[in-house]
Amino acid sequence: MNTQAMVERLFPMLITGDRNGARCTISEWMKEELEPETLTQEVYWPLLDMVNDLFRRDQLTTLAHHY
Repeated sequence: MNTQAMVERLFPMLITGDRNGARCTISEWMKEELEPETLTQEVYWPLLDMVNDLFRRDQLTTLAHHY
């Protein structure tokens, strides 16, 4: 699966606090035999960088940042 598409799919769930949706999505990806290292390096880190960057530029609320 395209990791950029994965980031784009997971991002809205994270900033809106949809924990169940995020967990289900990650579970689906794990069932597809994606390695945890791949998820961490290709999805989680870019998402973390994106959220922090948006917050620093005042494009993300404190509430969304802390979800």
